[in-house]
Amino acid sequence: MKTFTYRTRIYFKDTDAGGVVYHGNYVYLCEQARTHWHMAIAPQYSSRKLMEAGQVFVVAAFEIQYKRPALLDDEIDIVCSVLEQGAAFGTFRQEFKRGDETLAIAKVKVTMVNKETGRPVRFPEDMKKAYAEYMYEGEDK
Repeated sequence: MKTFTYRTRIYFKDTDAGGVVYHGNYVYLCEQARTHWHMAIAPQYSSRKLMEAGQVFVVAAFEIQYKRPALLDDEIDIVCSVLEQGAAFGTFRQEFKRGDETLAIAKVKVTMVNKETGRPVRFPEDMKKAYAEYMYEGEDK
């Protein structure tokens, strides 16, 4: 199975008063990792280019399971793969890891919509093909 790994460090801005990543910041970290992944595999569809074409990605659903806390100064990996693809959406699995230890697993459904109408727009075929290479094959979907 092919995955994309985004490495980042946990900064003070990411944490609560106890030095643990604040739960709401996982949404931001997921977005950051997905953006880097998207730019690596489909740079012709950058967020700016899509916006100029009248299309944007929106998060339709976000689910996360916390297993262990990520802490101030941790270097973590966010391992990205695809759970499901539809005509106008993708559901992504993003696993937060510190070394071999799983910290959290997020499932994020992203839809492409027309910026003016808010109605779904089909993903371009070459974008779908690029993401198809990253289909998750694990059992814990």
